[in-house]
Amino acid sequence: EIKNDVVISYKGNASDIYVSSGTAIGYGAFANNTVVNNIELSSAINRIYDNAFKNCSALKSVYIPQSVTSIGATAFNGCDDVTIWCYAGSYADEYAQTYDIDVEYITLSIDDSIIYLAPNEQTTVTYSLNTHLADNMSVVWESTDKTIVTVDSFGNIKGIKAGTAVVVVASKDG
Repeated sequence: EIKNDVVISYKGNASDIYVSSGTAIGYGAFANNTVVNNIELSSAINRIYDNAFKNCSALKSVYIPQSVTSIGATAFNGCDDVTIWCYAGSYADEYAQTYDIDVEYITLSIDDSIIYLAPNEQTTVTYSLNTHLADNMSVVWESTDKTIVTVDSFGNIKGIKAGTAVVVVASKDG
């Protein structure tokens, strides 16, 4: 249930949840849930209130995007086995360290760090994410100089002319 853009309660019975709506997880929204194992928050979420996940006995992992800049001190009270998945240096990382919650870092890596292409030559760059949530994560590709090299949404790169350019892949939330 969402009210005024805040998730105020969850009454479902799914074990894996992707919260795609709202901008905050409200006070006690998931409190005392015994079914939810994994929660992924969309990058629209920027705040998690106190007791949001209090006593969620089955909760194992929560993916917290970089957009979250406020987490209540008691948001995860009673979640003894939870691991926060986040980016190193993010607010969620600092929160996990402060409240002694297990943390795993989401990292994105590519197979080849340097690629040489002739004009009109093509190749595909592959990437990997170190998180079980990787199936749900989307990435964006970008070339720093499209006159040198282009890249599409699948990591297919094509040399255009001589020069140097950087191809960047990032998760959609940074």
